[in-house]
Amino acid sequence: MIIADGITAVGVEAIDMTNIDCLIAGSQKALMLPPGLAILGLSNAAIETIGSGVGYYLNLASEIKKQRQNTTAYTAATTLIIGLLEVLETVEANGGVEKLYEETATRALAVGSALEAIGLHIYPNSPAKSMTTIDDENAAEIRTLLKSDFEVNVAGGQDHLKGKIFRINQMGLISNYEMAWVVNAVELSLAKLGRRSYDGTANKIFNEITFGMSK
Repeated sequence: MIIADGITAVGVEAIDMTNIDCLIAGSQKALMLPPGLAILGLSNAAIETIGSGVGYYLNLASEIKKQRQNTTAYTAATTLIIGLLEVLETVEANGGVEKLYEETATRALAVGSALEAIGLHIYPNSPAKSMTTIDDENAAEIRTLLKSDFEVNVAGGQDHLKGKIFRINQMGLISNYEMAWVVNAVELSLAKLGRRSYDGTANKIFNEITFGMSK
């Protein structure tokens, strides 16, 4: 059995399911919902392997049986499930998943290019489309300025990367004007820290890529 972590990939880009028996997703990432839903996509081989399951708690066989009856084994997170339906219908109304993937890829390129153009470094060398991560000695100060001065809230690092990186989300249905403001705010923060003079470079690069590729 091959189990794949798709937490920050499902809804971001197409995934080749040929050899995957269980793909895991969460409601809180590209599906644009609060945390609370764990979503599993199972192959027929995985369902056969699960069989009647083992034990009582977390027994997938019980859930599979009820799913086939269009219900759930236990109390469902009803509001999140209704929200998930709304998200999927909204994606479909906005051109479908292929357009969502295309726009996410363009956004990732535009954000990364904009921030590199103002002297920031992207981490790691092969970044995910789901977010742009910047490793910087002033990462903590930049996050603080973004929130206090520009009402932009970005994630930080965890464990050994705490205080060393900041992460900009690119997943889901994000308006271009919102992301343009984010890269602009990052450049303004660098100016406040005395790192570089503000000249609008980040916004310029972001807009050139975003609207140049959407013609």
